[in-house]
Amino acid sequence: MAATTLHIKTDTAVRDKATKVAESFGISLSTLVNRVLDQVGRTKKIDSDLLDEIPSKWMIEQMRKADEDIKAGRVIRFKSPTAAIKYFRELADADETTNRSHH
Repeated sequence: MAATTLHIKTDTAVRDKATKVAESFGISLSTLVNRVLDQVGRTKKIDSDLLDEIPSKWMIEQMRKADEDIKAGRVIRFKSPTAAIKYFRELADADETTNRSHH
């Protein structure tokens, strides 16, 4: 098995808590991370609990803006994925036509 070094940024408190948990199972933090990454690679799944996080200030602002857009009717709704794809292809084609006429 070839090994590589993975550099990640994490909160110190998160690292310390995870290290204590890993040690309580008799493994290192590195082993814990390897096992989690291996599981994700094998199963192609991430436990939804892992994705539950507190949104950043930026994300909260984007969600607020999206709510405003929905309330103001500044959204496009599609009846199907096919309809959405058709709409965006037409936009791309129109954009491409406009760009050609300006050159």
